[in-house]
Amino acid sequence: GDWTDSETGGFIFDTDTNGEPLFSKQFINSFENFELPKAALKENLVKFINGMGFQYNEVESILTGGLKSVSAVTDFLVQTVNVVHGADVKTLAEEAAHVYVEWLDQSGSHLYKSLYNDITKFKAYREVVEQYGEEYQGSEEMLRKETMGKVLADVIIKGKSELDIDNRVKGWWG
Repeated sequence: GDWTDSETGGFIFDTDTNGEPLFSKQFINSFENFELPKAALKENLVKFINGMGFQYNEVESILTGGLKSVSAVTDFLVQTVNVVHGADVKTLAEEAAHVYVEWLDQSGSHLYKSLYNDITKFKAYREVVEQYGEEYQGSEEMLRKETMGKVLADVIIKGKSELDIDNRVKGWWG
């Protein structure tokens, strides 16, 4: 097909001032709405959550005890992960990471101990303390676990954490 014709499904090229081919803005912008990788990631995260013995639910809204609206909540007592319909896949990744962190804690994992000890060195920890400190009543354990979930969600979504300092995240995986 014609490489410049969007109707044929081929790659769409423009040319720069020197006549060199480059991807057109239309072609690049088409990726902004490309949902397949997100859908596949969501499917894998839901499988992980279910495989860990939790029930995944999409809900219309979630209100916390303080009547604060949130996009997701994991209840470890009844083993449910509730996510508001249409929430970003990062929200689901963070809830899956919280399930994983709790499992590591319950299993007495050395990885959990390393995460727990290192997490306060992350900028994300200070942000979590600022955002959740009052809600968690200053509970160091809850603040650290919240931060671990956020950092691990970055790893799930991006393959790395921009919050990483001194490559600590890579060290957690051996």
